[in-house]
Amino acid sequence: MLNKIILDYIQKDGRIFISSTVLDDKLTLRAAILSFRTHQKEIDLFLHLLKKIKHQLNI
Repeated sequence: MLNKIILDYIQKDGRIFISSTVLDDKLTLRAAILSFRTHQKEIDLFLHLLKKIKHQLNI
């Protein structure tokens, strides 16, 4: 459930793209941080969004 919330939040924000898949009946998130198109600013933004979600959910 938490991964679905994270996925929805990041997709709604629209600045970062992450993909998802289901493994062993669990939603799994994937970020292509080793792509040649991914730079430090995208990684920093992704981490910022994760921290923001964490703060909003109080987890």
